[in-house]
Amino acid sequence: MRNWVLLLVTIICTSILSATAQKFTAQPIKGLPSEEVYDLLADSKGFLWAAHSLGLSRYDGISFKDFNHPDATGAGVTDLVEDKQGRIWCHNFNGQVFYIENEQIHLLEAYKYKEESFYPRMLILNDELLITSQKGLFVLNTATMTSKMLINGLKKDSTLITTRGIAQVKGVAYLFNNENIYKYDPKKKRLIQMYFLNNTSYDFALLDYNGQLQPIESKDTIYSKFGQSDIYKFTVSNDSLVLENVTHESSHVNTIINSGDKIWINTANESYTRDKNLSILGLNLTDIVIDANNNTWYSSLNKGIFLSAKHTFWSEKQLKGISENNSIRCYFKIGTTQLYGTQNGEILIKENNAIKINKVKLPLSSGPVEQMYWLTNNVVLVAASVGIYSLELKTQKISSILESRTLKDISIVNNLLLLAYSNSLSLIRPKKKESFLDKLKEKSNYNTDRILRGKRCYSITFNTTLQKTLLAFNDGLFELQDTICTPVLYQNKTIPASSLLTIGDKTFVTTFNKGLFIVGKKGIALKSTADGLLSNKILKLKQIDGQLYIIEQKNMQVMDVATEQIIKSVSLPIESAGIIYDVWREDSLLYVSSNKNLYTLRTSSLSDTIVPFNYLLSVTNDTNTFPINHALELPYYQNNLHFKVISPSFIYPEFTYFKYRIKGSGDTTWQQTTTNESNIAFAALKPGNYAFEAYAVNFQNINGKLIKFDFTIKKPWWLQWWFLGVNMVVLVAIATYLVKLRLATIKRKNDQVLEKLSLNNELRKSQLATIVSQMNPHFIFNALNTIQGLIYNNKKEDAGEHIGKFSELVRNVLENSNNETITLGEEVYHLKLYLELEKMRFEEELHIEIVVDELLDQDNIMIPPILI
Repeated sequence: MRNWVLLLVTIICTSILSATAQKFTAQPIKGLPSEEVYDLLADSKGFLWAAHSLGLSRYDGISFKDFNHPDATGAGVTDLVEDKQGRIWCHNFNGQVFYIENEQIHLLEAYKYKEESFYPRMLILNDELLITSQKGLFVLNTATMTSKMLINGLKKDSTLITTRGIAQVKGVAYLFNNENIYKYDPKKKRLIQMYFLNNTSYDFALLDYNGQLQPIESKDTIYSKFGQSDIYKFTVSNDSLVLENVTHESSHVNTIINSGDKIWINTANESYTRDKNLSILGLNLTDIVIDANNNTWYSSLNKGIFLSAKHTFWSEKQLKGISENNSIRCYFKIGTTQLYGTQNGEILIKENNAIKINKVKLPLSSGPVEQMYWLTNNVVLVAASVGIYSLELKTQKISSILESRTLKDISIVNNLLLLAYSNSLSLIRPKKKESFLDKLKEKSNYNTDRILRGKRCYSITFNTTLQKTLLAFNDGLFELQDTICTPVLYQNKTIPASSLLTIGDKTFVTTFNKGLFIVGKKGIALKSTADGLLSNKILKLKQIDGQLYIIEQKNMQVMDVATEQIIKSVSLPIESAGIIYDVWREDSLLYVSSNKNLYTLRTSSLSDTIVPFNYLLSVTNDTNTFPINHALELPYYQNNLHFKVISPSFIYPEFTYFKYRIKGSGDTTWQQTTTNESNIAFAALKPGNYAFEAYAVNFQNINGKLIKFDFTIKKPWWLQWWFLGVNMVVLVAIATYLVKLRLATIKRKNDQVLEKLSLNNELRKSQLATIVSQMNPHFIFNALNTIQGLIYNNKKEDAGEHIGKFSELVRNVLENSNNETITLGEEVYHLKLYLELEKMRFEEELHIEIVVDELLDQDNIMIPPILI
């Protein structure tokens, strides 16, 4: 009987747990080196860290980066914590403590793991890392990286305190050594022994104290795991630790954690909250963490990591009635009736809120259903790849109109039906009491169509406010005036239109490479990437709830029609080879169909804003890795720099890219990386001051916080200020010396010139003195008086002879005054002339005889003039 009762209780409990079990919808994350995961950490930068049996890994949404120390004595690690400086700490099961800093894993040498018998437990308390030890409590100041071993709580000679478990309550650390509980006072740096109190019916003598405190932070509770399946719950009261509850689990207890202010008990069979409100079965979980964007992560001992994203955004959907090899090409709604045109040439018809979906099939030759248009109150015009059909909604009957024409678009303008064909623009003008459908069904409709322009026409729209009919041809945008197509120009150039949509008084014109043109009351305006568009290649436009949905190659943007401003952006979950067919809304879901899949998005999700995290991980060149926490100075030859940036993102990380630039160079325009690219390189930077700037852009086109890194490329030594200064001093000295030398040369030359002038002057004086000495004024006066007397005495011949000799003497004296020497014969001749003139004055009173030694060569002996 007792066994039946126990069985019944077990069944009831199992039923209750099954009823309250949380539906687990998380997605597995692939790429982790091991599926045996012990601990998780969502750090302050947005990364997810996983401690597993093969080491430590970091996940950024794209891939895992593994950190393994070469001196590690064991692979598995656990107890992940982050300090205020952003370091990530963990330890392996051999007691080695590691930390990650600047993208490198380091071993904490100060913690002597070889002297320990057990692996430690640790936690962060303010600016201190507390690590249990059999020698006491190891305390590391994370700000200064200084440490000490707190060996006891009271005096130096007191008993050594061994610590095994550690927990945190309201910023106070509590430690257990299998016998006593201690409180760590961070101000006094001491351990204070506490007392046990028992509020349960269990006998203290029967309790097993050989357990471990769980290193979690809670408001008022400490949990301790004893043995394989016992959990003790304690509360703190003054200086006492009060046992409040003892739980015996039916399976092995992996961990007790605090996640989202909920205490989770993770066992081999089940994970549940302490209040029993949430339960997850059969995953053998070890940890549950919530990151900064409220995503929930789960780690398992045998299944790896799971992610339950807070914001799901796009989800794949299979529409009822669509086979796997089929897809929706277009959506059309009229009244309460919804129509879906498919790739296989089917039209699915569904009334709002109806479960049943009817199906109408076009002929096989028609191909996919491209578009559907309202024609009359009960008739929809169906344009297939080949052929035009009419669908009567009441009877759901399909009828062929033109089997060989390819219709691109229609528009009704003032009781005229304009049809855009693949090769022309045509007009149909029904007669009185004749409908458009009747006119189209006429067997001779080729004759009733009036071809307005024989060019491929993509789209037609009529702007009732502006009373303009605009057409998109393969050679540009045109306006239909009467029956004449006139090109519409923008800045004197044609507009390469691909599709048209009119909302209110504005007509929007898409292009494949120019952006979006807007034709309105004020004329034509152009919106491009400079105005908020993510691409100038516009694929499709759709009006939903009065807003303009712009479909680009990789993104969808929502524009406010009134302000013409982009108000929302989101990346499209379309495969790289995917083609977008249509976009529409049903109830609270937004649908996007492609040739690959059908996707849905809750319209409320468009209002969810996720700001991306982004960081500069490293700066390297060809040989070195540099610190990034302060400005960098590099020699001129280390001017090839590589910047590694990263943006941890767990929602469409493949759409995240970076914009970057480098200020200080000639080109400071923003550049853009490709998605998943994280390395940005700059080669051969010139000497100067630079600032590298970058930010991430996520799938919502939201920018992350600006990354800025300042660095300097130093000038080569021959361009340094000191070298230039020395060169300047040397050049000034050389210039001064050269100037002084030149001035001295000039002065010397001037002195020489002055000296020469002085000598010439002296020479002239000497010459003059010589002349004077040769012909002194007295002699000249006497000679002239003699000549005068001869003339008075009428001695003309004597006067003439005397004048001849006097003039010859004067001439010879003047000629020889420039000569330093003359021959002895010339000197004798000059002397003879002189004496003869003197004799003529004295007559018989003067007797002259010149005797020259016959041995003297009068023609070769040189003497100064007037020497004799």
